[in-house]
Amino acid sequence: MSPIISFALLALGFFLSGCVTTPLDPSRLLLDAARGGNVSDVTALLDKGAPIDETKHGETALALAAYDGHADVVKLLLDRGASIDLSRKELGPTALSHAAEHGYPTIMKILIDKGADIQKAIDYLEREAGLSGDNVYVANKCREGIKLLERFRVNPKPVEMAASSIQPVVVTLTALSPNYSNAAALDDYAVIVGIEKYPDLPAA
Repeated sequence: MSPIISFALLALGFFLSGCVTTPLDPSRLLLDAARGGNVSDVTALLDKGAPIDETKHGETALALAAYDGHADVVKLLLDRGASIDLSRKELGPTALSHAAEHGYPTIMKILIDKGADIQKAIDYLEREAGLSGDNVYVANKCREGIKLLERFRVNPKPVEMAASSIQPVVVTLTALSPNYSNAAALDDYAVIVGIEKYPDLPAA
């Protein structure tokens, strides 16, 4: 047997026996833990210095946690200083666009409350919907995500008026005398249905 073949077989034996190992990449482990929703592993890796905003594998840990709906990991990463709108390219997916596209309103609220850029997420989803071609499924998910994001837009606060500027409105009602075909009876009843609260109006 030639020396080269002998060396190759020996190296293979060492590798299979565990004598030769490949160092584990902390950033890869963090990404895997975030996508798997493993809070304890994410915490341990961050404590050991794993780079929280690493993107060399395509996505940040925050984006992957949002993609798979792991709200606890999203909150942990944000609390530990993860960049909220970081994406791998200029108009790439963010954590918020992932959460919207996959329908996770709880995670969307967490991100938006922390200052995530709604318009950036909408721009990405609009672009993806346009690039989806014949893939109706992807296009529909992007459009549904955009609808969710639009609902989360912050509405301007209503202007508060000073009490002195509010003037009472007097309305004079004219009594009506309708001609009923039947005379009123003591056991006549009416059911009145109304709406007590309105989104943009005072309560009834």
